[in-house]
Amino acid sequence: MPDERKGERLAVLPTLDDIRLPNVLEKFTANGLPNLFMPRRDHFVRVGMLPMLGSGKLNLREVQRIAMDTLMAMNLNPSSDTSSFPPATPHDNAS
Repeated sequence: MPDERKGERLAVLPTLDDIRLPNVLEKFTANGLPNLFMPRRDHFVRVGMLPMLGSGKLNLREVQRIAMDTLMAMNLNPSSDTSSFPPATPHDNAS
């Protein structure tokens, strides 16, 4: 994702329930993931399933579009921080 300050920022599209995400972040830290690669809580966009191509590969363009559309719709500033995760996207039931 584009970021005005850093050039790029991470966006994460988990399929896990929101209740499990804090534990995932704790494991990232416990396993020594560098801060540069640590996703912020407000950059998670929960989806029901990841978009796939007909070949069975991950549709990276659609992943990027979902992340950008959702985060832009939420009007997130790259320097902001929230204590909760963004709501599930309307793409949760997409195939």
